[in-house]
Amino acid sequence: MSKHCKQYTVMEVRRLIEASEGKGPGVGGHAVKEHGNARVDVTSRGKGKDGAFNRGWSVAVKPTSSFEDSIMKGVFDDDYEPAPAHINRFNKSSDQYLAVCNALNSDWGQVKLKELDSEADVGTFSRVFDAEVNLGLRGGKSLVPTVRNANGNVESESGFAQVHIELFKIAGALHLHTAFAVQGPPGKNAVKDRAKAIRNANI
Repeated sequence: MSKHCKQYTVMEVRRLIEASEGKGPGVGGHAVKEHGNARVDVTSRGKGKDGAFNRGWSVAVKPTSSFEDSIMKGVFDDDYEPAPAHINRFNKSSDQYLAVCNALNSDWGQVKLKELDSEADVGTFSRVFDAEVNLGLRGGKSLVPTVRNANGNVESESGFAQVHIELFKIAGALHLHTAFAVQGPPGKNAVKDRAKAIRNANI
């Protein structure tokens, strides 16, 4: 049986996301195309609440702390590819990798990975879940990745409460179908259900 329930590094998550792009069930994985670094124009799908992850850990965007640098070390080089001038943003999306890494390593993410591990290595199985992105405080600032949102052609940035993950186990291999920001926190029943499931999972 394959074993995917473990603590992931950001680099491992980056490789997982990129390997899943364009592959898998249906239209294939689309975390990068729809919500990550290939989503150059957040207005392109005509959905006002549908955002794309920033590359918020780049020095070119904002200064980073030594803690942030240690998280992202080895994930990106210092080069970046600027988008066309009229779009005024960067194409790469380290925030997405960091948010997904945090979600998979969370208690709830570990429960879902453990559930996939219990499935056979033959066939296709899936788990869909939302996980809080909680990186804690460093230097008095909350390390919360951001997404770019658009209302028409007017863009804004915002933090978010959770990340939506769609995981598949296909012939024993882990596939990350998509990952995007969810603005609202989970409801009270969801919090209780998660806590109960985490206790029962014995992770």
